[in-house]
Amino acid sequence: MNNDFNCNFRVDSGQVKYRPAGKEDIPALLKLSRLAEANGSAPLNDSFAGPRPFEALAKKDGSPAPHNPQKILEEMQSENSILFAAEKGKDLVAVIFVLSERNHGLCKIYRMYADAGAEGAREILKKLLLFAMDHLQNSAFRPDVLYTTTRTLTLKQQEFTLDLGFKLLGIFPNVPGQAPSGFNGLTARYFNNALADKRYTDFSLHPAIAPFYEITRKECGLGKLPVSPPAAPAEDRNRTTLPVLEALQAPGFVARRFDMLKERKFLSINFYPFQKPNILITSPDQGIEMFVKAVQEPRFAAIVAEKLDVAVDPVQLYKAVALILRGLNISYIEVINDAADAAGINDILNAGYLPCAYFPALKRQGNARRDFVIFSKSFERIFQPFSGDVNETYKQYLKAYLSLSAKHSGGSPPIQPGGHSAV
Repeated sequence: MNNDFNCNFRVDSGQVKYRPAGKEDIPALLKLSRLAEANGSAPLNDSFAGPRPFEALAKKDGSPAPHNPQKILEEMQSENSILFAAEKGKDLVAVIFVLSERNHGLCKIYRMYADAGAEGAREILKKLLLFAMDHLQNSAFRPDVLYTTTRTLTLKQQEFTLDLGFKLLGIFPNVPGQAPSGFNGLTARYFNNALADKRYTDFSLHPAIAPFYEITRKECGLGKLPVSPPAAPAEDRNRTTLPVLEALQAPGFVARRFDMLKERKFLSINFYPFQKPNILITSPDQGIEMFVKAVQEPRFAAIVAEKLDVAVDPVQLYKAVALILRGLNISYIEVINDAADAAGINDILNAGYLPCAYFPALKRQGNARRDFVIFSKSFERIFQPFSGDVNETYKQYLKAYLSLSAKHSGGSPPIQPGGHSAV
């Protein structure tokens, strides 16, 4: 838990007090998480009680995974965690977990819990989020970006953040998360004029990224960017042979090696916020090292960093990594890339990954902030139908994703059960 935020500043609103949470609150926070877990048996899209922990999502057979208080306790005590609580009488009735990445002025809402039995739970949660944003902006930290994903929030929770100025930046098709339909989204709230004053914009968009940027541009009020042809692949790539790659599943060793290489600046790509790798995909001589964060229960993986001491074809490399992860029972893989890197984007596309979100001003570099594109690769190409009232912007991102998917597959968009198109 980050002690910089564990201060006495609080706001009273009627009978509810909004304040940062401290170590003394951990027992009450664990009790609240158990209440949220118990209410998780109801449809999460219709409830503000939850979500369940990311590693404790429902199992493949639909049964809930066990409550994991040790995991939650570790998160609460992490130096990157900032906790905010709503207190009614002697009881905590809501809590928001925020993860912080100080080097990049970045925060993520990791979880939001509310006691569904508390009167006005939705309003309490909204006021607590307002308090948290105000508190962050009045702290020494002053982050530029606060974002959410529905891998750890419900779709209903994420949509309620839109009332507080969050912007929709994309979707995560088919990734297991809190939305039962397999439909998940990304939203962000910007501060300190980050979009207007800090974004690096002196670049041209890869044509495959342009439709996603256009949706984000309108959502966030951004200026237009030029679109350029994709970069041609290097001529000598076909002459390189990819060595045999092996997966090392040793979380402690992998995390330590990643930290060492990152500290020594040996990693050519090492930016993936809030993800610590637990799998290393490497060649026998370690000339190639790909660091991956994998979560087995929802079968999710993210390629976090890479170290390349030999010349390789990145298209071959990313295809090989995907095959290895699929062999480890991973169904969904995510990659992020700088939006200005047209050549890198071309390689990722040719390796079979598709853009699904455009994140302006994600990474701090010097005095500027750089845009990033999120790519996904799913081995389960079935989309569940939308249920209930879904924000139209989510649908726009999904249409762009399915359109590009059809072009790359040379056929029609993925088909839902029953033979209906997803959009």
